[in-house]
Amino acid sequence: SGSEVDEYTVKILFKVNFDDLTSSKTVWNNDSIVLSETFSATNENIEFKTEEEAQEEIMNKLFDTIMKSSLEQW
Repeated sequence: SGSEVDEYTVKILFKVNFDDLTSSKTVWNNDSIVLSETFSATNENIEFKTEEEAQEEIMNKLFDTIMKSSLEQW
């Protein structure tokens, strides 16, 4: 109702490198993975109620993104 915020968005930019330490070669990298989630303690239509829940979901998405992207090369 005007001046109250009832939704927040957590957005995180990741830079990920996987290096083969024996050969000193980069196996996979991505300098710009941007993931975000919305949370709200008052809006029943939003899945996540706290910032921590939103951050945990972002970490799950990061894992999925890394696994999917790195395995596609093989």
